[in-house]
Amino acid sequence: MFRYVVLASLFATASLGLPASAQWYVGGNLHRGTGVEWKSASVANRLATAADFTTTIIGQQKIKRLGSFDRVKPLALELVDCLDEALAGKTGDSLRVAEVAAACAVLMGWR
Repeated sequence: MFRYVVLASLFATASLGLPASAQWYVGGNLHRGTGVEWKSASVANRLATAADFTTTIIGQQKIKRLGSFDRVKPLALELVDCLDEALAGKTGDSLRVAEVAAACAVLMGWR
């Protein structure tokens, strides 16, 4: 069920009032992708997608407490590392990125 919450609320991040200057989080399009798509995507695309997942998972209140959206970047990088590791090899090819991101969030203690 958590994966559906993540997927359903991905688009809510646009309403967080994030600064336009934080371009590192813009352009992610792997939300509904597979491991194969994740592995062939650019580093920038992976980071931007992870930023979307991260903001959705940790929530608007925590982002506000962090004080700056740039403080979300280390969390997004941590999620990228988890996704890279989980999706590595042939076994990760058919896995859904969103489902693995949700599992990573649980493993990292975010939920």
